[in-house]
Amino acid sequence: MGAIALVIGCILGMVLSQALEAILFQVFGQDYHFVLSFSLQAFLLTLGCFVLIYILEVIREIRLIHRCTLKELFYRKDEHTTIHASKTKSILCFIAGAFCMGICIFIVYIFYRSLKDNSIRGDINSMMLSILMMILSIYLIYQGISQVVMLFLQRWKQKKYQGNMMFLSAQLCTKIKRNRFVLATISVLTILIISLMIMSMQLKNVYDRKIKEEIPFDIMAYTSETLNKDVLYDYLNKHDISYQDHFYQIYQSDMINENLRNALFDTPFDYPGVKTYIIKESDVQALLKLEGYDALQPLNKQQYGLLVTPELKQHMEAFMKQGKVQVNDQKLSCTYIESSRIGQSVYVDYYLILPDAYVQNCTIKENVLVMNVNGTIPDTLYDETKTILDVKEDGFYLYRVKPYYIKDQLSIYTMVIFALLYVSMIAVCILATIIATQQLSDMNEQKETYHMMWKMGCDKQAIKKLLFQQVSFYFFTPLLLPCLYLPFVIYGMNVFFSLLVYSVPTNSAIILAPVIFLLIYGCYFILTYQSCKRSMEG
Repeated sequence: MGAIALVIGCILGMVLSQALEAILFQVFGQDYHFVLSFSLQAFLLTLGCFVLIYILEVIREIRLIHRCTLKELFYRKDEHTTIHASKTKSILCFIAGAFCMGICIFIVYIFYRSLKDNSIRGDINSMMLSILMMILSIYLIYQGISQVVMLFLQRWKQKKYQGNMMFLSAQLCTKIKRNRFVLATISVLTILIISLMIMSMQLKNVYDRKIKEEIPFDIMAYTSETLNKDVLYDYLNKHDISYQDHFYQIYQSDMINENLRNALFDTPFDYPGVKTYIIKESDVQALLKLEGYDALQPLNKQQYGLLVTPELKQHMEAFMKQGKVQVNDQKLSCTYIESSRIGQSVYVDYYLILPDAYVQNCTIKENVLVMNVNGTIPDTLYDETKTILDVKEDGFYLYRVKPYYIKDQLSIYTMVIFALLYVSMIAVCILATIIATQQLSDMNEQKETYHMMWKMGCDKQAIKKLLFQQVSFYFFTPLLLPCLYLPFVIYGMNVFFSLLVYSVPTNSAIILAPVIFLLIYGCYFILTYQSCKRSMEG
């Protein structure tokens, strides 16, 4: 049976890997061709794990047989179902688990308040503590929840004798006592699996946002040295490719007295010691026109603007009301904060936009060329025009061609997303298999009970309903605590994505990940119920 399961599992594994690959290619808008390939390395690894589990189980059974006497074997069934547990200890464990849950929720609340106050430094440790409290609370609650349920039914006896509640509660409490560690582990892994699914879907949104932010133009070249523009122009003219381009420069100046960094001091965007970079107003207007955005309001001699990333905009809006920038003894007030995607996230977080007259005496920091190409970019463009950069030691150099850059990023993100989705899918199957195997094993012991109920005159449909309720309780009990914790976990993931990567929409991922989990989990539930029903009827 094990060999048959191994063969079937390998075939289904190959089909699943191709299905996931097809989904990923479709998500990223790439062409996919079905190829059912067999990986010898993956098969040998699976076979090795299978053999290792078999050997460990054989060793375990041999040790149990050697330790058991004939008398113990006769009475083993009764000893297995006898639970010696202290009621007080179980109740204290449940209370301690509820207390840890409260601590976890309180820490998340404090973290949320600190974010509203733009003070997140040092709170990473608090989040790690909340995760530890969450895991500890789950194990403690399962340690004592069976005793709490029994006390509840003893207190409200009318509930105990309603329908099949007495039989179901006894079965459920016994299973939780016998398998509390396994059920708690399943609850923790359920949270982890759904989190991994959401993270993989979030990474797709991050990928889309990254492409828009980091390469808004078809071709982008940054260098602190000489920019050999003729190399690129000659290539495009040679291949009869039309284009729209703009060359501009990024400046720095010690004569400009500004406190922009003070506005970022209590945010995750603070980089101490980095000076503010300056860009001319005319260059910003040209870049906006090149990307098809509306022109900005012209600046007069008493005004300046800011070009920032979308994540930074809300933090810099507070600075607009705090103070002014002093240029050549002239105080300028902020007129606008622009966050349109025209390449500001490639080099730094923000630029100071000044009227052209104020930039004449500033130091040139970078030379930049951006370009949009009409039509398809040839595959050889990047390799044949890399000499556009005059590379020297201790300089800054960046050359990006959109198709080449997208392909490079796509391979990285696809690999990570595929790994997360594959691990999540396999983990769901493993969890559901553990519960299904346990339920089918218990069914062999309970067949006599159901048979006795049938002999006593209980209707067959009522027995099937009772079996369905029993399987449902055992399958879905481990999902109750994850339902309580997942909103806080999802919120924490959104916070870290917005702070460490990009602020991306999460509504689709939050809905889709639990749906996928429940679809797979529900299939196992239905198959387990059907198997238990056939076993009972047999």
